[in-house]
Amino acid sequence: MTREMIMDIVIANEEDYLGVHMTNEDVDANQTEKKGNRTGKNHTVRIAALLVFSCVLFFFSGYTWGNHASKASAVETVPAQIIPVDLPDYTLIQLPSESDIQSMGYVIVTKDNRVIVVDGGVIGSTDRLYEILAKFGGHVDAWLVTHPHIDHVTALENMQTLHPDITIDKIYGTLLDYDLAQTYEPDFADNVKTFNDYIATVSDRFQSVTTGMVITVGNLSIEVLQAGDPAETENYVNNQSVVYRIGTAEEKVLFLGDLGAEGGALLAQTYGDGLNTDIVQMAHHGQAGVTQDVYQLIFPKYCLWPTPAYQWMNEYQPGDPYDSGTLETMTTRLWMDELSTQNIISKDGCAVLTVTGTSVIVAQYPDQTAYVHAT
Repeated sequence: MTREMIMDIVIANEEDYLGVHMTNEDVDANQTEKKGNRTGKNHTVRIAALLVFSCVLFFFSGYTWGNHASKASAVETVPAQIIPVDLPDYTLIQLPSESDIQSMGYVIVTKDNRVIVVDGGVIGSTDRLYEILAKFGGHVDAWLVTHPHIDHVTALENMQTLHPDITIDKIYGTLLDYDLAQTYEPDFADNVKTFNDYIATVSDRFQSVTTGMVITVGNLSIEVLQAGDPAETENYVNNQSVVYRIGTAEEKVLFLGDLGAEGGALLAQTYGDGLNTDIVQMAHHGQAGVTQDVYQLIFPKYCLWPTPAYQWMNEYQPGDPYDSGTLETMTTRLWMDELSTQNIISKDGCAVLTVTGTSVIVAQYPDQTAYVHAT
């Protein structure tokens, strides 16, 4: 096999790979004109291609030497070398939507196989979440809660009842005041009470978080940027969302929960440009959450949308005409288009982000089972 033939194979494989995955370089190209201080990140695929080329070339060179060795007894066989492949710094999994039900659940696996869950989703997500957790050993090192709405925490509240083999080290979050919830948001006061009652049953594993706290799990840090504001009574429960930023020094993910405009304003006032993060979870499922100026400060490359199809298309009811509803999703989508972000939407299936250094590779599986069996 000639050097040219080997390179043809490598290039063909690279093109196939690019057809399935999206990397930072793809997004960088779109954002270059939007913000000059962003530098392009290494293209993992090209590095992989060069490694493959080097390995294949080395193999065939060794094969040629072997043929000549039969004619020259002084030639010594060169042993094959194994090039180690680094594990990713972390893997982030966005759970798919449960039909037309609003939900939010994420799993993050560290380099040393520690597991972090963010919220977890509705009770209907419990079995899907269980499949992933079981694949990574069935143990959760840190379960992070943004706020106690049922579309975020009922999978947690029911996980160990439905799947007692799952173990949890620590649950992090805040406990909201039931009386305040009754006063300012009575429709969701029962959500607050149910979550508080659940935490009372696992109080030895619960840790209340405060703004500025840093939690370490494996090679990842979890920063608590904002732990609610009891003085904020507008949109009370959503605006108490804990804002977490998780990752390495090189690449982080910002989780906004269901933070509203008021909570977003406080976040922007506190951190300003310090909010800049490549990967962001869209506040309140991508509509009626934080305002455009907050996203401009974050300036994300990748947007995680925990958003079912009817919300993404702003249908008044599932199956209604496109953009016939009263949701604000279309406005948020326009904001993200202006930032040239890559949208990763739970309606499209289980999404997997593999992060190594500053490189992010995105894959999405319409059928979560395909991902679970692939890991």
